[in-house]
Amino acid sequence: MKIAAIIGGNKLAEYLSIELKNKNYKVYHLSRRFYKNKSFNKTIEIKSYNFRNLKKNLETVKPDLIINLVSYTKKNLIKSMKTNTILPIKLLKWSIENNIYLVLIGTAAEYGLVNKKKVSETNSLKPNSVYGFTKSLQSLAISKFCKLYKNRILLFRIFNLSGDISNQNTIIGKVNNFIEKNKKTKKMKILKLGDLSSMRDYIDIKKAANLMVRLIKKNKYGIFNIGTGKATLVRKMVSRLFVKYKKLSFVELNNKFHINEILYSSADIKKIKKNLL
Repeated sequence: MKIAAIIGGNKLAEYLSIELKNKNYKVYHLSRRFYKNKSFNKTIEIKSYNFRNLKKNLETVKPDLIINLVSYTKKNLIKSMKTNTILPIKLLKWSIENNIYLVLIGTAAEYGLVNKKKVSETNSLKPNSVYGFTKSLQSLAISKFCKLYKNRILLFRIFNLSGDISNQNTIIGKVNNFIEKNKKTKKMKILKLGDLSSMRDYIDIKKAANLMVRLIKKNKYGIFNIGTGKATLVRKMVSRLFVKYKKLSFVELNNKFHINEILYSSADIKKIKKNLL
């Protein structure tokens, strides 16, 4: 039986673990928050996601596979660099030295919002956020290492996750948390959201986990988009979530960013389709 260590994450970690256990992996979850969850074989509570602390625990677990889900999505550049760029590179070097298969997580934010309906893994990276910028630096480092260590490094640029999402830093997560908190209310409740006029590629979190593990089982390497290849208007996506709740609604606070054109964040998925055949 192979051993997998998933670092960080919440719902995506759970669904990845379920998929991996179905593929005969024993799964350890390294998390700052300890909670009993049958999705994992064991959860190890750690104080922080610094490399020294992670290395100590990974040396105990002795994994064949590491999946790093730790990300920092806020605007603090220093913290973002430490989490999204420096930590993955340190994990990468250590995994190469120890012959461990490493999976890292990128983001559609690396491409930025563009006027092209789909972006492929070879498109230029034009991030317009701190998060996208620091994740793009991770990708640049991975691209260099892949040329030397082809069969041990896999990076997924995940587009927008839908479904069972609770991350407050995403629109779907904000909506899900708002609905969960207020679904039994008898008074009208309104959620304030930012601009919802872009077209984005939403993939269900369970489907994303399935695709990732299928590619891992095939021992693939390199950079892959994770999405559906279809763009949905964000406003329409949000509206669907409110349909069942008559006392809940949302208001869009436009920032006029898309006043003259529709911008897209949608994945070209030809590469992953080809590699899953």
